[in-house]
Amino acid sequence: MENKKFKKLSVVAIIISVLPLTTFIPSLLNITLSDGLRSVWEGINILSVLVGKTQVMAN
Repeated sequence: MENKKFKKLSVVAIIISVLPLTTFIPSLLNITLSDGLRSVWEGINILSVLVGKTQVMAN
């Protein structure tokens, strides 16, 4: 039971860790984003940092 829960947590952690990397895709492809979309990306980055810091502090 715990192994299954740990596996789910690992998948979620991988997905969350990939999100900040996806912010580089528009800049690599020279795509300009609207202000609203840029705000969403900024929120995702901030959330990712906060989640990462709480995980480090928990361990």
